[in-house]
Amino acid sequence: MKQSTPLGNGMVGFSDNSRARDCPREVSIKENGKHLCGGSIIDKTHVLSAAHCFGSRSSILDPSHFVVHAGDIELFSGYPINVTKILVHEKYNDGQNYNDIAILTLEKEIHPYLHPICLPSPELSVRNLAGANTSMLGWGHTSYRGKMTSKLQIVADIPVVTTENCRQAYRRVGRSRLPRGITNDFICAGLEEGGKDACQ
Repeated sequence: MKQSTPLGNGMVGFSDNSRARDCPREVSIKENGKHLCGGSIIDKTHVLSAAHCFGSRSSILDPSHFVVHAGDIELFSGYPINVTKILVHEKYNDGQNYNDIAILTLEKEIHPYLHPICLPSPELSVRNLAGANTSMLGWGHTSYRGKMTSKLQIVADIPVVTTENCRQAYRRVGRSRLPRGITNDFICAGLEEGGKDACQ
């Protein structure tokens, strides 16, 4: 697989917001009023995000500086909910990409018209998903050094690739953040020719 060109922090490339309105599960996490990262609603009072958004400073973060904006595709719209707790995976290492998971606890329940993401059943989680198409959502840059979009973007029809193909691709591009390589905890998706991706 060809490595996609990194398009800056929070990039969302080759995307379109026409289908994003059908995705009421994505939220914007803001720190002191500025967009930090996206997140996904997992139940009425919790949001799943990436540990790298909070990094090594997670133990000293004041949750009162964070607000989740939910219910709109516009970055600075939607209704705000205060964050009361930030839990970063205990095995996350800020210099690596393993265990890159964080859970935010919200001060109150999300609006009833917003729905959690659909988590896979145990049977599905062990199934071979290679070849299945996936979609990614987020706010970010839509071109190299371009402006950040204020509307939620969706990147669709990105196929899941086998773990072995993913390992081979990453061997060619370096492993500074993946010293143990691609493990079975990852789901890899992308096009062999590159160009359709979401990158940091």
